[in-house]
Amino acid sequence: MAAAVHGNQNRVTDGRSARRERGRVAVTEATLALILETGSSPSAHEIAAEAGVSEASVFRYFESLDELRDATSELFMTRFAHLMEIPNLGSGTRRERIDSYIAARVQLFEMTANVLRLVRHRAFDHDSATDAQRLLALSAAHGARQHFETEISTLIPSEAETVIAIISTLTSFDAWEQMRHIHGRGPHQLTRAWSRALERILP
Repeated sequence: MAAAVHGNQNRVTDGRSARRERGRVAVTEATLALILETGSSPSAHEIAAEAGVSEASVFRYFESLDELRDATSELFMTRFAHLMEIPNLGSGTRRERIDSYIAARVQLFEMTANVLRLVRHRAFDHDSATDAQRLLALSAAHGARQHFETEISTLIPSEAETVIAIISTLTSFDAWEQMRHIHGRGPHQLTRAWSRALERILP
């Protein structure tokens, strides 16, 4: 009898844990969806409405909005990890590698601009956002280093790292946003400009 009661209690506990986890996932998904749509940090009320839960439930699943934002950042990194990778890394002719590198960067920024813009804004006050920015920049530099290894291998290490730093900065989100929204360049114009620049920067 005691074993049966214990088993029932375990099932109840497991059921509650599963419901709580489903709630956390729904709220995190809703938060990311709202940020992708609006580019602003949503309120608890907006998140609850999007997730189909009560506002009180948001704070049952997460102790604070900061904790929810951290979970949303993790979801973003997982959901869009494939856009942060360069297709056929290091493969192809010089021209093909330039094209694939730029195409990957443009696609990433076109699809995730609202999230990246918010991360940049939050970096003034939140270490986690600063860390996310740094991680994205280092990831881009690492990818460029591997993708253009043929070219930079002809340089001494310090010069090679300078070239990678220039490429990473030139094709960063801040550079993309200036080209797109300050200088009014469309995706195709931006792609051509970055392509010409990389042709001149790479040895």
